[in-house]
Amino acid sequence: MANWSPAALWSRIQTRRRSFGYTVGQSVRYQIDSIAASALRHGVSRAQIEYVVAHYVVIEYEPPDDDHKYDILMFLGHNRNLVPLEVGALLLTSPTTASTNVRVIHADSMQEKYRSAYEAALSLL
Repeated sequence: MANWSPAALWSRIQTRRRSFGYTVGQSVRYQIDSIAASALRHGVSRAQIEYVVAHYVVIEYEPPDDDHKYDILMFLGHNRNLVPLEVGALLLTSPTTASTNVRVIHADSMQEKYRSAYEAALSLL
């Protein structure tokens, strides 16, 4: 990929977004390896990002393809004030390994396109 910056990658992913699966509940604990500056540009704080990754309600998953070499995870959850948030991250290793480290590249108020999955997952918990 010619331009590998978190913001450029995220933009490219969103223009051709497709859903490959969801994980409901906190079946896996993820560790934040790093938070890119692009993840902070919408006003979501590091503390809020860490909280969503630690207490997510549902994760949308997209495997690597020709446009990106990492698994993409979209953590859907809320902050301590119950404000719904979305946090996009790259899984730094294959899901077949024991590592669960992520690099956060996006965080924002939850968009409408994620709200139905988030609300459906909440009803199952």
